[in-house]
Amino acid sequence: MLQFAIGLGANAYVTSGTQDKIDKAKSVGAKGGVVYRSEGWEKELKKQLPKHRPYIDAIIDRAGGNIVAMAVKLLKV
Repeated sequence: MLQFAIGLGANAYVTSGTQDKIDKAKSVGAKGGVVYRSEGWEKELKKQLPKHRPYIDAIIDRAGGNIVAMAVKLLKV
């Protein structure tokens, strides 16, 4: 999914359980990412978003859990 988003010109941000996976995603074009196991990861993700566009348009989640419930706070209204 990440490669499709980047290929279509999206500014893609990722969440992962490890920093290594985030670094790999960034090496192929992700703008940033956070480790979802860290306390307050959604606040850290918000800091990474551009000042002129401090929200995300879509969430693609294949794993489930509380990621969507936390990230929804960053979605564009």
